[in-house]
Amino acid sequence: MLEKRNKTGEAGWIAEEVFEDAAINLRSKCLAIDDQIAQGVLDLGDALEVYEVSMNDYLDFFIKEQGAQAEVRFHGLTATTKTLIRLKYAITYLNNSIILLRDSGSDIPITFDIKKLKDDVEIGLVKVLNE
Repeated sequence: MLEKRNKTGEAGWIAEEVFEDAAINLRSKCLAIDDQIAQGVLDLGDALEVYEVSMNDYLDFFIKEQGAQAEVRFHGLTATTKTLIRLKYAITYLNNSIILLRDSGSDIPITFDIKKLKDDVEIGLVKVLNE
């Protein structure tokens, strides 16, 4: 696991303060997990164990990172266009995930309440903001 090293100079103390922030610490671990997987050093299960990160925490990180990467591509668009693209992105991601689950032989039933989403849009819980 990650070891505490001797802090030399001000940079060491600043680094320690940064890693005392739980969110930053978790993000750092998740980035390290991604790196280990990309390099073929560890598979996901082993990396999660080594870095002491739960699957739920890692999946939250992964989904947020994917969203952040998509947001960079949407920069400069109107709020309405961004919202429509985000919805399309979410639906496409969801559809692809369902296909992967189905093709993996998973026997977990998957259901989504699309009517609830439609109702939420109609009553204003989900809105397209005008600029």
